[in-house]
Amino acid sequence: MAVGILIAGQSYWLLVPFGIFFLSFYYPVMRAEEQELRQRYGERFEEYARSVPLFLPSFTGPPGTPSTFLWSRVFKNREHRTTLGLFVTQLFLVLKSWIENAP
Repeated sequence: MAVGILIAGQSYWLLVPFGIFFLSFYYPVMRAEEQELRQRYGERFEEYARSVPLFLPSFTGPPGTPSTFLWSRVFKNREHRTTLGLFVTQLFLVLKSWIENAP
């Protein structure tokens, strides 16, 4: 989401520092979480980890039937906060563009 905001705001120079920050901060966090899950779930996690990439997503999707979108899951997983953040960011970018292009 942050990369999209940087591109939409035409802050291209921030892409490289953001990429460095993202990799240096999140990669160790992801490895630590992986170790915790490995200790907690053992072989079940190993099986999962073999089928799901750690960092970059796979766009092929899981085998089997796709799940159904449910608003109840959005609220249960607190994804409404992400959606709200997206709308606030979009509003900010529209206002920024409007102010910059005002006569």
